[in-house]
Amino acid sequence: APSQSDNDFSAYGYPYSIDPSETFLNYPPRFAANFMWFNSTHGITNAQQCAAKCQEIDAHAGGWNPKSADCFCYMTQVGLCLEPCLSEVEVDFSRTPQNDFNYCMKSFCHMEWYY
Repeated sequence: APSQSDNDFSAYGYPYSIDPSETFLNYPPRFAANFMWFNSTHGITNAQQCAAKCQEIDAHAGGWNPKSADCFCYMTQVGLCLEPCLSEVEVDFSRTPQNDFNYCMKSFCHMEWYY
């Protein structure tokens, strides 16, 4: 399990973490243009590097998926929501606290399921 310091992203301007046991950040498909994706081909291989990359491009929030080794930088808070389905575990970080986000109206796991 990662240590607490591994999930502290305040040095990158992200003082808030999203509780991975409850949810992860996501955009509905219509907001897909608002995120950027990075992985090892971009030199990103861990959550800290992901946070540094998101800070570099001035993203509002970001997430690291340790299983797929993908980094997501969420450029704006507009449209960003909390995914109710826990199909994936992400290490998410944000400039604003978790309770500033609403749950997504449609789930990533069951596109027909409304929260």
